[in-house]
Amino acid sequence: SCINLPASQGQMVEKLGYINKEIIMGIRPENMCEPAAFNESRSGNTWPARVEVVERLGAETLLHVKIEDQDFISRTGPNTCVRAGDIINLIFAPDRIHLFDKENGQAIINAQ
Repeated sequence: SCINLPASQGQMVEKLGYINKEIIMGIRPENMCEPAAFNESRSGNTWPARVEVVERLGAETLLHVKIEDQDFISRTGPNTCVRAGDIINLIFAPDRIHLFDKENGQAIINAQ
C-alpha cells in the first residue's frame, strides 16, 4: 500500500535509495485515531480497519485492529462505542510514522 509522506520524509526515502522497495512502517497507538478525534489542522492518511479486540483500560481504550492483514493498535478514549467486528476508519499523521529497512530492521525515518 502507499502512504503519503511529507516532502522532507519522501526526499529522505529517495535519497537513501528506498524508492520502489518494501519497507516496514510502525506507528504508536496514540498516533492512530478515528478521524473525528484527529487534529484537523494536520493532514493524514485514512485506512479502513477491522476491530479484532476492544481492550478497555479505564482512562483509555486500546483497539486491536487489522488493516490490510496487518495488525495495529489504536489508543482511544474510554467512551468509545466501537465493538469487536466493527469496521472503522483510522487516520494517522504521516509525520508520526517510523520507517524501517525490511532486510536489516534499521530505522530509515524516526517520527518527531
